[in-house]
Amino acid sequence: MLLVWLINTTVQLLVTAQINLTPFGTATQSSLYEGNAGDPQNAILPPISNDFSLDTCSHTAIGSDPSADWWMFQFSFGFAYITDITIYYRERTAIRMDGFKLYVTNTSAVPPDGYLCYEDPDPGLPNLTQIIPCSEVGKYVIYYDTKGLGNEGPVVELCYIAINGCPKGVWGTNCSETCSSICIDQHCHPENGSCIWGCHPHTYLNESCDTDTGACTEGCVIGWQYCTCSKYNLTPFGTASQSSRFIRSTPDGAILPPISNRFTLETCSTTNVDGAPKAWWMFQFSFLSAFITDITIYYREDSAYRMDGFRLCDHTSTIPPDGYLCYEDPDPGLPNITQNIPCNQLGKYVIYYDTKGDVLTNTGPVVELCYVAINGCQKGMWGPNCTEACSSICVNQHCHPENGSCIWGCDPQRCVNRRCDNHTGACTEGCVTGWVGQYCTCGKYCLRIIINVKFHGDTKSSACLVSSGIFYF
Repeated sequence: MLLVWLINTTVQLLVTAQINLTPFGTATQSSLYEGNAGDPQNAILPPISNDFSLDTCSHTAIGSDPSADWWMFQFSFGFAYITDITIYYRERTAIRMDGFKLYVTNTSAVPPDGYLCYEDPDPGLPNLTQIIPCSEVGKYVIYYDTKGLGNEGPVVELCYIAINGCPKGVWGTNCSETCSSICIDQHCHPENGSCIWGCHPHTYLNESCDTDTGACTEGCVIGWQYCTCSKYNLTPFGTASQSSRFIRSTPDGAILPPISNRFTLETCSTTNVDGAPKAWWMFQFSFLSAFITDITIYYREDSAYRMDGFRLCDHTSTIPPDGYLCYEDPDPGLPNITQNIPCNQLGKYVIYYDTKGDVLTNTGPVVELCYVAINGCQKGMWGPNCTEACSSICVNQHCHPENGSCIWGCDPQRCVNRRCDNHTGACTEGCVTGWVGQYCTCGKYCLRIIINVKFHGDTKSSACLVSSGIFYF
């Protein structure tokens, strides 16, 4: 229904964005002028001009709050990708607009703690009409001012605002095209459909894909025509914890979108800055164990010094970790705040662990993870969405998530001369008496069914058995 509304919207500005999203949400502000005038909704309704009246412009009370005034817009759907924001401020009052800030956030907190899209620079007064590029995903847009004018305090007088972009997951003229499923979290740019957070390379030949368009640059792996399947992020299947919590941050901030290094307390995991000798973040799978192919980390922007010396471990919940050390940040130098770390290990937990401390403030270690993706499959499963069962000939039915190959080798008991391919699990010299099939997984009961099918000429059942690789006639 939302797309129908978007397609039928007729009031649009001639800018580079796809559509003005202000018809799809509500506006609020810090106060009203003289009790009930200057409604916040006035800023998102025509006329599109700087001409001022209390019936057509938003207006906060004068002197009601000497510290800050604000105007806020909340989308009626979840998230939007905002390409740019157009502002028409009250005519001849740039002095009241001086020093304003424009935020895109995921919360309605004031003061805003999300992405700072724009801050009016000094010296001089701003233009009353501005188109401000933003390029950010969020639920709210907040116009915020703390500068004020003499004894009046700050005042907000917005005559028109257009918030241009598309709801997250769609793009194109009138936001009528669906983002490709190959884009991470199906998130693409409103103007061209390119993958904003990158593309899933799992079914791409040589894991090579264009992070802008999502296209397979070298073709697909065998069995995939459009390369539309991705690595399987396992973080929805478990719980996160950490050594401490700073104010209102939670450990779940690291496993929920947005996928970004941009920091807020609501979207990042943050431990206390308290001089503790160690800090950690831990993820536990809701199932018994998983084979982890790789882990992607987005650390807090501009904070590599707090990430310095971190370690990534798995297998047990012991602190300090005593399991498999997947990665340890080397010296010298600071690490990259975004990293994809190969792991290839079976475990029940993933632990980000740090003992080095904050070298700039000379305090204890701090963990500030803005997003973590733990890629792989539950033990015993493989395939694009972990829907294929590992072969029973693999030792402990344990295989690689990407190709089904036996990780601990194959069980040769049913193979002639006890020879099997440790990678594929296939019996290289055939099966011992009583077992058939490429993997020698079909026994006496299976043989009776096959013989019965052959003698009775049941071609449908025969075809089924052939396609499953149990027996060839």
